[in-house]
Amino acid sequence: LMLSIIRLSTIRNRSLKYVSRLKSNPVMSARSKTSRFWAGLFSDRKNFPSLDELLTFQRSDFTYGVGNDSRTTHDQGAQFFKERVQMVLQNCPQSELSRYPEPVFGSPKIFEFEDVVGSAAFIVNVDTYYHLKGAIEKYVGSKNGIRFLEIGAGYGGVAFLVNHDQPSVESYTICDLPENLFLSSIFLQMNFPEKRVRFLSEPSSGTAQLNFCLPDDLDETPGPIDVVLNTFSIQEMDADSVHDYINWIEKNLSDEGIFYSVNSHGKAGILRASEYG
Repeated sequence: LMLSIIRLSTIRNRSLKYVSRLKSNPVMSARSKTSRFWAGLFSDRKNFPSLDELLTFQRSDFTYGVGNDSRTTHDQGAQFFKERVQMVLQNCPQSELSRYPEPVFGSPKIFEFEDVVGSAAFIVNVDTYYHLKGAIEKYVGSKNGIRFLEIGAGYGGVAFLVNHDQPSVESYTICDLPENLFLSSIFLQMNFPEKRVRFLSEPSSGTAQLNFCLPDDLDETPGPIDVVLNTFSIQEMDADSVHDYINWIEKNLSDEGIFYSVNSHGKAGILRASEYG
């Protein structure tokens, strides 16, 4: 499929219609609440880019908190990229950083350091995927038809890498707050035009390979789930939202499934590691 402006417009309209539901419907669960941490970020950035703004959304304020920081000079961005590469190379082979193609949709800010070319956000996402891939190989194995759920996917960087590199993906579901789900749903649809897409709670005409849902629609996720992924996200939620998600995961994870979590504590609702439960 040609990635035309008309297609982008169609995708944007569908995504906006779905995420706008939360504005008109009351919050039903603890996981649907926007934490104080994220309420502050959302109020401090632009949200729901227009059709024109989507073409360069990774160079603007829309990805503040989930991607590249547009509030820096070129020299500051280059220094940040250098630091991220040096950090990632401590635990990730340099060959991995050159193995995956970074999508150009959204026009990310690109830098180069020691033969590594890309944006800072994508380099960190590659590092996350490298370690996730190792966990999948160790615990899930070569199972066909793996069902993924990512809670809090940012603009969709890790989701892109999984769908690009894992031939065994049966379905990939992203659950997120409206402002970020709007970005990831568009980003993935533009990069995987051949995949069937469903926004959960929409009438279903069959199974979809990419599913997107607001937190209150999580129960409609195709399951059981084999891999639940959360990186740098539940650490930014209120405690009751964290426990709501963890209880849901316990009930919906497959017998051989894994919950891959990369989070700290003391940033928002969870003050100690033991409070994750």
